[in-house]
Amino acid sequence: MRFVLILSFIILSSISIHAQGENQTWSLIKLEHQGPEDFVYDSIYNRLIIPSGRRDRKHPENSYGVFQVLDLDDHSVRTLEQDPELSEWISLGIKSIPFDTTFQYITNAAKSGEDKGRIQGLSIDENAVRIISPLIVEGDLPSSINNLRWVEGRGLYISNLYKAKTMVGGFLSNLKGEVYFAKKLGENLEMVLNVHGPNSFGLLDSTLYLTGSRERFLLKINEENNAADKIKTIPLVGGDNITIHGNKIYTTGSPKVLEVLKYMNEKRETAGSFIYEMTKENGLLRCSRIILVDPSVGMGMLSVVYKHQGAFYCGQVRGPEILHFKDDSSCLTELSTPKKNKYTRKIYGRYERLNRKEGVPLPQFVILKSK
Repeated sequence: MRFVLILSFIILSSISIHAQGENQTWSLIKLEHQGPEDFVYDSIYNRLIIPSGRRDRKHPENSYGVFQVLDLDDHSVRTLEQDPELSEWISLGIKSIPFDTTFQYITNAAKSGEDKGRIQGLSIDENAVRIISPLIVEGDLPSSINNLRWVEGRGLYISNLYKAKTMVGGFLSNLKGEVYFAKKLGENLEMVLNVHGPNSFGLLDSTLYLTGSRERFLLKINEENNAADKIKTIPLVGGDNITIHGNKIYTTGSPKVLEVLKYMNEKRETAGSFIYEMTKENGLLRCSRIILVDPSVGMGMLSVVYKHQGAFYCGQVRGPEILHFKDDSSCLTELSTPKKNKYTRKIYGRYERLNRKEGVPLPQFVILKSK
């Protein structure tokens, strides 16, 4: 009898350890407030700074803006103290400023209940967020400002994404926008580019890239005239919040991001989501891998991705959780037939045609799904 009890304890212990090992490969980290649309890494405290909020134009009293932090050591979450004005000017995108100023971060913020936007400079310490400069560039901005990026030696780039209101053939037809630019902080912004659905900027090896929902390709911004050139060997749909990791670019997308029925109503969480990995080698950039985050994981369309110490952290617009998973075979499985998967077949078909016609290498397709 004693032997049976000991054996049972050993078996249960091994099952428990095995289950813990599985749980450690990926998890959903609960936030205190819904969000985020973007986040940025804080190397001083090894954490992610997450601007979160909700902007209700019809009922401003339901709007709020807060800043949360996710500790990357223990995955604890807490809300920072902040200037009261930050509840009225709700931060969406956030980026760091890589030079010595009185503020360390810039955010594009929208005024609660109004069609107004601004770019503000913030100081963020261990416990609090303070507005240092409420307006770091001149010019009237709409609330549809989508993202921003400071490029050392060039200036500040800002994307403005108009929301679509009509549809053609089941797809959003007028997802348009512009790119604004200022050489220095404090200067007037100028519109330098018209582009369909501009999303996020990323700088890799002095080359500035831009994603655009309606363009369906990665774009390269010409340094001399700020023109946008399509990289026709890298088709993608979506492209929220580029992050750079070594010689790789990561951004998010969805096979259904342009489809009205999935994008604009309660069914959006069933759409599945992609993480695109683009690798630059020998001066050439190519899409090396596409990670499908299956809806069974419990996340809808991803809005932001960050990679840290071999693991991904992903956020969902107005979502209550951060998805964390390891970038290894413990949770990512290669798709043997991406051509038949309902989420990957269209994007696989585009790369298959590029492979057949122009010899572009096929990306690896992998999936993260609930066990």
